[in-house]
Amino acid sequence: MELHPFIKSVIAGCALSASLFAPLAHAVPTAYTDRTAFDTGVAALPAGTVVSTLNFDSLAAGTLIASGSGAGGITFTYGFGGVSLNVGAGYSTTSGANFLGTDDGDILQDGDDFNLFFAPKHAIGMYFISADTLFDGDITLAGGGGSASLLVADLQQTLSDGSSVFFLGLVDAAATFTSADVTTHGGGGAFLYNVDDIVTAGPQALPVPGTLALLGLGLTALWGLRTR
Repeated sequence: MELHPFIKSVIAGCALSASLFAPLAHAVPTAYTDRTAFDTGVAALPAGTVVSTLNFDSLAAGTLIASGSGAGGITFTYGFGGVSLNVGAGYSTTSGANFLGTDDGDILQDGDDFNLFFAPKHAIGMYFISADTLFDGDITLAGGGGSASLLVADLQQTLSDGSSVFFLGLVDAAATFTSADVTTHGGGGAFLYNVDDIVTAGPQALPVPGTLALLGLGLTALWGLRTR
């Protein structure tokens, strides 16, 4: 039966409205295993994005980072069975002298998975350093619905002590996320590793209400002086 033209137009209008107001599917973050490509992705983020790097060199070697505490605006949670994250030193690393390890010989081992929590970010990335032979997928960084897994072919550099450096990063230009997970899989056997240069990029923090109030009072006082 042929539909009346008016009914057809109503149906078409409803379909259009549904398409306009339906929630848009959000793409997962772009995964990176190369630092240069990651930096290019971060550079393309919206204007006003603030990039920060936690390289652990402002903290004293041996500083413990208990589960639930933080450094550089990042809170770490984990459960290593009596072992704690700490600021390590003494091994080659990607910048400065310090890196993220544990109080068990300044090193992490496969199975030492941990979580990171932070203010809303568009991107996070970090170096993973190991003197052991690693295999594809041994380490994964996940966040914002996406994940990046270690690729042996994307070796970033070899340090003076022979350690291999790999990079994992995630960039989401459309949305922010507030947590990331580091998981290890050990598909090729047990291995030791360290972490350094945790890079985050996100919107510039807005002033808190109290700060805005103080700013308003300051402007009012300046205006009063000017009128006098």
